[in-house]
Amino acid sequence: MSWIKGNQLFNWSKYSSDSVFTHASVPFALPEGENRFLIYFGSRNASGHSVPFCIQAQFNEGKLELIDQPIGPLMEVGELGSFDDSGVMPTCVIKNGDEYWMYYIGWNPQVTVSYRLSIGLAISKDGIHFERYSNAPIMDRCLEEPFFNTAPYVVKKGYAWEMFYVSCTGWHIIDHRTEPQYTIKSAQSKDGIHWERSNKILLDYDEVGQAFGRPCVISINGHDRCMFFSYRKLAGYRNEAGNAYQIAVAKKGEAEDNWQKYYQDTLPLGISDDWDEMMACYGHVFEHQGKFLMLYNGNDFGKTGFGYAEWKP
Repeated sequence: MSWIKGNQLFNWSKYSSDSVFTHASVPFALPEGENRFLIYFGSRNASGHSVPFCIQAQFNEGKLELIDQPIGPLMEVGELGSFDDSGVMPTCVIKNGDEYWMYYIGWNPQVTVSYRLSIGLAISKDGIHFERYSNAPIMDRCLEEPFFNTAPYVVKKGYAWEMFYVSCTGWHIIDHRTEPQYTIKSAQSKDGIHWERSNKILLDYDEVGQAFGRPCVISINGHDRCMFFSYRKLAGYRNEAGNAYQIAVAKKGEAEDNWQKYYQDTLPLGISDDWDEMMACYGHVFEHQGKFLMLYNGNDFGKTGFGYAEWKP
């Protein structure tokens, strides 16, 4: 497998030097016509709270390009005291009939640890104006997952729904700071709202990947399933290149919970400038006209915006 790096696509400074918004985290591309896409992402407002945006893109002469201006916020943070009163970060948008269903991360700051995350759902008729399905999350911590779950990636085939998501297994105090550790799990649903968790770890820790982020699962040649995932170390991942997030791929084995990680196929860091020379994370891989393209964030968890690469399986 190999990667061909494209360009940095989006950074707020390209649109407005005095914008109150920063970051463009966890990008997701939704097809909207033959060569058009809506790219959804989360940006931080003046209060530091994540809110969802989108921007139109097109595939032109073999390259992915943005068109027009960013649109948003598509919805605001939740009511005071609710699960998403401090952040709404979209991670996956699918078409369900004539509706757009946006699965997102709801943020809450905490006292003893940094934050608590859970999974919410918002629905739109036009892909731009979203309303919450509920003031409560559709997935939250439970008996089997006592810390948090987050970063959903949803696949819908007919009447079957499947979710891959990040499951926190605990917090560690490192250099006087609380740091979360997490694995990848899955859940199933008949309606996209009520989910039954398998509680089986799909990607577990090892010496290379000590925590995993934002899964993305696609089928290659109609049958082989690949999961793209972010991985990092527990310590020093914010400012040390060797410990920061990178993106690799795992391939599904014959057993239901058997996924083989291929760190040798990690997306290379750095291109012609310095927006992703230390970190690459939160990738979304999608197929278009036989090409496999990936949107991803660079340094500082999306503060430098997002770019794209092409994957050659």
